Amino acid sequence: MGRPKVARLWLRIAILDLVLYWSLYLRLQQFLGRVVICDRYIDDTRLDFRRNFPTIAFERMLLWRVLEWVTPTPDAAFLLWVPVDESLRRSKEKGEPFPDDEETLAWRLKGYMDDSMFPPDRYIRMDCREDVSKISGEIIEIVTERLVISTCGCRF
Repeated sequence: MGRPKVARLWLRIAILDLVLYWSLYLRLQQFLGRVVICDRYIDDTRLDFRRNFPTIAFERMLLWRVLEWVTPTPDAAFLLWVPVDESLRRSKEKGEPFPDDEETLAWRLKGYMDDSMFPPDRYIRMDCREDVSKISGEIIEIVTERLVISTCGCRF
């Protein structure tokens, strides 16, 4: 990716792939009545692209704007985070083939905690050092509530 033309081409292909996936596949799943849960949604993708392509103004690209326009709005958006040391430990524990280094994880965590990148009115931040069953229970509760509200337009 050291060559600018190769990086731009790769970026365009990646964005096009996301346009197709999020605008067609996810909407089809929603149309079929399935609950869609996305890991690495558009704001996390933006963060990754900023990290990996710092010299390319991808946010000004027409294709990126199309991606933002066609991406469905989630009923609930979660930002699950852990401190850098815990992320490193978990990557090692599960034998992650391409783990991020400490510097990248720290940079990403800083982005996750930045309200301008992940606004609290749009994202529910969850500290994932908690017990997995507690976190999954909270997510299920929130998603269920949001689905009931979006389906009937009322709150119980």
